[in-house]
Amino acid sequence: MILDLHGTNHDPRRFPAPNAFSLDRDIGWKTQEFDFVPHGGGDASVTHRCPGEAVTVALMKEAIRLLTRSMTFEIPDQRLTLNLSRMPALPEQGLRMRNIRHVDAWASR
Repeated sequence: MILDLHGTNHDPRRFPAPNAFSLDRDIGWKTQEFDFVPHGGGDASVTHRCPGEAVTVALMKEAIRLLTRSMTFEIPDQRLTLNLSRMPALPEQGLRMRNIRHVDAWASR
């Protein structure tokens, strides 16, 4: 699973007018548990607000490595339109892949 930050932080059911900046908005992040995903900058060990960032980045790297180096596949013609007001924002009919095959990454070196 890859986290959909855009869908998470732009869902109007959770944040009225999510694309409008408002200083008066009370997002109440302490009571929303998993609905609000903040971001921050700086050194993650000192000031960063995302303690799980290192694990998330490692998982994303592994997912991308698997998709780009450890398998081959074909994506047949299909409708991949996303409804960004839906959470999670997924293709309406899913993602179809075919001819999925394992690739030995070491053999190609």
